[in-house]
Amino acid sequence: MNVEVILAEFNRSPRNVDNLKKYFNTVKFISSASNIFKDHPRWGWRMNDYWKVNLLLKCKEIGISFDGDMIIVSDKVKDIVPLVKKFGICLPANPRYLVGTDASIGADGGAVDIGTGYAVNCGIIAADVNNPRARELIVRFCELMLDKPERGPLVWWRAIWETGIVPYLLPPQWCVCEENIGIGKEIVLHAGHEKVRQYYNISFDSGTVR
Repeated sequence: MNVEVILAEFNRSPRNVDNLKKYFNTVKFISSASNIFKDHPRWGWRMNDYWKVNLLLKCKEIGISFDGDMIIVSDKVKDIVPLVKKFGICLPANPRYLVGTDASIGADGGAVDIGTGYAVNCGIIAADVNNPRARELIVRFCELMLDKPERGPLVWWRAIWETGIVPYLLPPQWCVCEENIGIGKEIVLHAGHEKVRQYYNISFDSGTVR
């Protein structure tokens, strides 16, 4: 089975390349592309949100996109492959839970008519690109991101609402943020959060957990 890992980072250096290579054989690091979001203060985040999704469409079978501050801490991360083969597309739960909450307090948010849906987290995105529903959702996300760029979870919600296609929601263990510290049976840590680094004693110098 062909599994490709995408690491798309802009305006900052990824700190988890070695960590990802311990668990996956193929890691494609993408850090250069035309700045399609011009001089917006959050152009780097927008580029990251767009390209890590767009590049999934170029994978041969299974594509998994990671942010540059995700640290894998369990072999259970490999379970993403059968999960995505079964459900087509998988994203972790957002610790802010409600789309409206994430859109209102998160950077680069916006107004949303129905804010009571479940918000996703964009730190990990896995897709079976041969699944037609997964492709449809990804394509719509990319179209919306280009038409009206906003924070990733909000654009995912808009794509989900318009298509009626709902990704499989991975539990918090798949993207442990500061709200989920100490949850137990952790699989991937969102080490971009300082409290997560402190609690789990993460060293980005080595790209590992000490």
